Formats: sequence, structure tokens, C-alpha cells
Amino acid sequence: MQDSIKIKKDLSQIIVGNKDYIYSSMFYLAGLILGAFIFRITNNSALSKLIEIIIKSTQTTFSAVFLNRFFLYFSIYVLCVLLGMCLIGFPLLNSVPFIIGLELAIKISYFYVNYKIKGIGFSLLMIIPEGAAVTTVLIYSIKTSTNLSKKIYALSKGNGNEIGIDTKEYFKQYILYALIITAISLINALISFLIGGIVKM
Repeated sequence: MQDSIKIKKDLSQIIVGNKDYIYSSMFYLAGLILGAFIFRITNNSALSKLIEIIIKSTQTTFSAVFLNRFFLYFSIYVLCVLLGMCLIGFPLLNSVPFIIGLELAIKISYFYVNYKIKGIGFSLLMIIPEGAAVTTVLIYSIKTSTNLSKKIYALSKGNGNEIGIDTKEYFKQYILYALIITAISLINALISFLIGGIVKM
């Protein structure tokens, strides 16, 4: 009986201690589900054709692939950073993994519907690993931004228990995340052209 109570208590502490990561993961999953649903109901529509044009236009050259991935993920990352610096940014931060999940699901659905087995292979090699890596970085940056935003909010409310903000530490974390996102974009672009012939669309 005591062992059961201890296990429940430990599990509860784990959930509470990692609630920001759990929330981000849930919103990411919701984005995946909604993205797949949106593509299904818009297949062969004008929106589907627009998605096809956007995807194909960003696969022409190495620089096009790199810049496309970098600007997309970096702009979402910047949104995350700005929300972290916002007084009430922390309630909005879970929109970031939702957007990533939405974009990822639409791309995977596009390749599956249009290329079947080849599309699945392309998604497994190119889209899913990149998406997982970027999402992981963004979830950590969301945690950092949530902490920063909550501290700013607490200071603005005159919370006596809240100490000052170590801006240097936050700056170092944000720089690290930005470098990782840049590296992921670069590696993805390189892989696209190294194995592009194997899974050529």
C-alpha cells in the first residue's frame, strides 16, 4: 500500500515538474492531428495546389532548401523569444509547437497522398527527423521563455519573493538554441542533396 502511494506521489511530482514540456507536447500533437485533417479535407482543392507550389518551389537548390527551413523555423523561434520577453507571453507560448505540428503534418500528408510509398520514405528520411529535432529545441526554448515571462509578470506585480532576472543566462540559452536551429537547417539541406537521388520526387 505504501509502495503504491509512493509511486503515485513520485509520478505526480514528475508530471508537475515537467508540466511545461507535457503541455508543449500535447499542443504539438494537436497540431499534427489538425494538420492531417486539414490536408485531408482540402485535398485537390485550391489550398492543396498552393501547398504543392510552396513545397516544390523550395526544393530547387541547396540554398533554397536551407533558407526555406531556416527562415521558417527561425521566425517561429523568434516569436517564442519575443513572447518570453512579454509580460503576458507565457499563456501564448504553446501556440509555437502547435504551429510546428500543423506544418509538419501538412507536409507529410502531401508526400503520402501524392507519392505513396516513396512519400513515406521521404518523410521518414527527411521530414520527421528534422521536425523532431526542431520541435525538441523549441520545446526547451519554450520552457526558457515561459520562465522568463513568468518572472517578468511576477516582478511587474511587485512579488516580494521574486528576485531579479539573470539576463545573461537567458541570452546564452537563446543564442545556443538559435545556433542549433541554424545547424539543423544546414544539415537538412545537405542531406536533401546528398540522398536526393534516392528519394527523388
